Amino acid sequence: MAGRSLLFVLLIVLTSASFAQTTNGQGPERYVIVGVFRVLDNAVRYTDKANKASFQSGYIQNPRNKLYYVYIFQSLESKKAFAFMMKVRLETEYKEAWVYKGSLGAPIQETTTTDVPTQDNITPKDQPTEAKEPVQEPVKEPVVIEQPKDSVVAEPPVEEKPKEEPVVVEEKPKVDSTETKMEPKPIGKPFFFKLVSSDTGEPLVGEIHVFEPNSAAQSFQAFPSNQVVYLPAPRDASQVYAISTLSAGYQEMQRSINYSDPASSSAEVGGSSEFIIALPLVHVKMGDYIEFSNVRFFQNSVMLHPESKEELDGLAELLKQNPRYKINVHAHCNGTQERNIIVRGNAQEYFGSSTGNQRRTVSAKELTELRAELVKDYLITQGVDGKRVSAKGEGGAALIYPVNSTLANRNDRVEIEVKRGK
Repeated sequence: MAGRSLLFVLLIVLTSASFAQTTNGQGPERYVIVGVFRVLDNAVRYTDKANKASFQSGYIQNPRNKLYYVYIFQSLESKKAFAFMMKVRLETEYKEAWVYKGSLGAPIQETTTTDVPTQDNITPKDQPTEAKEPVQEPVKEPVVIEQPKDSVVAEPPVEEKPKEEPVVVEEKPKVDSTETKMEPKPIGKPFFFKLVSSDTGEPLVGEIHVFEPNSAAQSFQAFPSNQVVYLPAPRDASQVYAISTLSAGYQEMQRSINYSDPASSSAEVGGSSEFIIALPLVHVKMGDYIEFSNVRFFQNSVMLHPESKEELDGLAELLKQNPRYKINVHAHCNGTQERNIIVRGNAQEYFGSSTGNQRRTVSAKELTELRAELVKDYLITQGVDGKRVSAKGEGGAALIYPVNSTLANRNDRVEIEVKRGK
């Protein structure tokens, strides 16, 4: 009996120790990344440059995608990593530093979060394939186990039904043949608008607007970047299209395309005979602003996505480490229309739904004011002095993208303006 009691006590101690480790924020490693390269020599040169800027820099090849990641900080604590990343963005030339979550240098079955702008989007594509492989292998075993059914298969007419299905399947190719006839349906010539960062060469998420500059109509066609799209011939006799770019944090670029001779306007021709239009964009110098990657609100609500927590915790850590910093929280939304929303009410939950939430109809200005105040309140709960944080709702006055564009949801955002006191 005494032995069982001792065993029970040991289990409690081990469980509580494990729980303490999780709640301390320990988990996958976090790296603050300043560059990702395909060529080793480029990674070496960029690492040397960072070391000359007094960083303890290094590079590791990610075995999943064979890319070289140049990092300037690593930690098991999410708060420290995000705080360091934000300080680097504010006070150094590395305005696009980002946090990679996971292991570099050794293949493990960890999933990475999209803590990043475009560069981090490379890794999640590889990881799901690792997760699927162990799941698919056991599925093959039950197929082998079904072999004893051979004696029964001949008796019931169950397997004769599938014989009728192939007859139907034979008719489907006829449908497919009509679909193949519909494949050349896109009218016009194929184009690939290659939107990349002028600094790193990495692809950017953005939108391309195509319009006829000599037409009286102000309408335009909008396409996502880095995809093949088909453009019909311009109605104007000049056969010229004008294009402009939209990408958050980057300066707008405008170019014209000679539709009659697309090769003269393109950098190269792709494998599907598409004309590739290279559009290297220059990053907007944001000054003392912090751009969040994952601080997002649920649609028509004043509740944050759970993914927002890491960056907000990093901001709180930064403010606690630098007492001279004061911040203004600027909240924005998509459009100026009134809307019916969910607010926090008496609930203490900042991320996700709660029974204490309430429904209200508010203006766009009021919505952003509530969102800015929510961020401020959360920072205060993390130990930040409320006197160092001000909140302002901007409504829909400062749009990054048109209200009805494919990237309009990015207008719902939070920006942090940092002021350095004495």
